[in-house]
Amino acid sequence: MLGLANDRASLLFEVGHMNLYTYVAPYLHRAALADWVGPVLLAFGVAAMAGLFAAGAFIDKNLRAVVVGTLALFTLCMALFALLGTYPWPVIVVMFGWGFALGLAPTMFQAASAKAAGQAADVAQAMIVTVLNAGMSLGSFTGGVALNLEGVKSLPWVSLVVFAAALVIAAAARRHASPAPSARASAQSTPEPELQQ
Repeated sequence: MLGLANDRASLLFEVGHMNLYTYVAPYLHRAALADWVGPVLLAFGVAAMAGLFAAGAFIDKNLRAVVVGTLALFTLCMALFALLGTYPWPVIVVMFGWGFALGLAPTMFQAASAKAAGQAADVAQAMIVTVLNAGMSLGSFTGGVALNLEGVKSLPWVSLVVFAAALVIAAAARRHASPAPSARASAQSTPEPELQQ
């Protein structure tokens, strides 16, 4: 059971991300950024690199805070995209936040998976890669359906719901895939029962 919450949150993260990212060009067109797709995605990539460095700096200090905080940032970005999606400068600014969160996400989910699995970390790592790949396909499919049914304006709303669900799962799993430092310390300090002779 320990890794299930992390796998579910990982799947939802990838679905929420790819739902919008696959169709980010038409979304940026809606914000009058048709001529700026390349530069905006370059800035997105730079922000993602910054997020990757942040992951290395903070994951070992408080993995749970990184997981919950990153999913909260994703959720906030999607809410702002949904509400301000026709304004170019707010969209550009929020793209930085989205990219930064994306840089954090894969590393934090792999770390959470390894911690939850313990000695079965190799199996857990293979599983998390499978889950993320499945989420990519499902997210692209979901975005295509939403785009055809409701148009580009629906994409951030769908991602908002998906990320909010991932956030709820991660926040509720504090003693499983990504425990707080105090919970880990308590578990490590609890003496094992002695074997009866």
